[in-house]
Amino acid sequence: MIAASEDPLNAWPEGEIRLLPLASLGESYRRYRLPDAAAEAAMAGALARYGQLSPLAVFVKDDAIEVLDGFKRLAAALIEPSSQAATKKRICRRSMIAPR
Repeated sequence: MIAASEDPLNAWPEGEIRLLPLASLGESYRRYRLPDAAAEAAMAGALARYGQLSPLAVFVKDDAIEVLDGFKRLAAALIEPSSQAATKKRICRRSMIAPR
């Protein structure tokens, strides 16, 4: 894995896994997911026991990083003391993203 500070977001190849600070991850697409507090709590327990096994799927939009998949993992990481999460960049075309 490569630290996020080593090169700019635009040079981040699709599919490469990086550790990113939790505070840098946008959640504007979370509103399209149904909240499930019990599932998030269970995920927090699994994260504490096993660590993060799968990266979050993210994409770069307007020079910001947005989470596309992995909102329960992100919520669990925010519950458990952690400062970063493993993320994997995906390419998203505008037509794949719901309008605001």
